[in-house]
Amino acid sequence: MQYEGLIRDAHEESLESLELSRPDKVLVSVLAHWVQHVAPLEPLPMSASDAIALAECVHKAIGGKYCRV
Repeated sequence: MQYEGLIRDAHEESLESLELSRPDKVLVSVLAHWVQHVAPLEPLPMSASDAIALAECVHKAIGGKYCRV
């Protein structure tokens, strides 16, 4: 259980470091949970266009430092 707590803390710290709105942070958490625990089962947590918009927002928030497009 301690491992899960460390992962949860790291996840929360990572989200806090991003300059995203609170609703976008919630969506990132929902998507991350889906990727880790539900994929590839349906239904998707959001539409494809919403996922793209969220990814663009995250990309802008981190200044493209980690993305190679």
